[in-house]
Amino acid sequence: MVYGILFFVLFAFTLSLAFLLSKCLSKSQTKNVPKNVPKGSLGYPIIGETLSFLKAQRQDKGSVWLEERISKYGPIFKTSLMGFPTVLVIGQEGNKFVLGSPDDLLSSKKPLTLRKILGRQSLVELTGPRYRLVKGEMLKFLKPECLQNYVKKMDELVNATLLREFRENETIGAVVFMKKLSYEIACNLLFDIKDEHTKEALFVDFTLAFKAIHSLPINLPAEPGQEL
Repeated sequence: MVYGILFFVLFAFTLSLAFLLSKCLSKSQTKNVPKNVPKGSLGYPIIGETLSFLKAQRQDKGSVWLEERISKYGPIFKTSLMGFPTVLVIGQEGNKFVLGSPDDLLSSKKPLTLRKILGRQSLVELTGPRYRLVKGEMLKFLKPECLQNYVKKMDELVNATLLREFRENETIGAVVFMKKLSYEIACNLLFDIKDEHTKEALFVDFTLAFKAIHSLPINLPAEPGQEL
């Protein structure tokens, strides 16, 4: 009986302490936020709305997650994802602003998980003159004369991948199929990897890396990023 009372008191004290700490962190976050930020919610301290976002992604309800917040806050709203305050801009006008803004006004900042996987010198992380230099060299492979040489090969890869998937499965998931098709095209056209065993082994790492991008940016053994 005594142990039961002690356990209850300890549990109530811990719960109260956690609640007070959460309130303090929330107030601290609110004080540090500038006045001209959009409407929205930063969610829980530290983790923000990451858990609800990941749950929606796993259930293929990402659009529902967005629509709920758009209806509540409008096409521009703040949240907190993967440990970082984030502003989401939805719609054609927002896309024009983001894509058309110069580097000195709006620079690209990718999630920490993506930076850890791709590296700080990848194209998605570069800005300014170096970004334009690397992008210009890469776009040479997408010139019309180059694309003409790729069309036939890509058509063959799409047909071969579709036939293989239908032979092995009664139904095909669109998202899973597009991942496999993108991977198949990259292996054949970009890296000239023909060996099936090599492609299968690398596809495991490719899938793991894709999962790690949408994981929490913390060092835990269970997180996909720790297996890379």
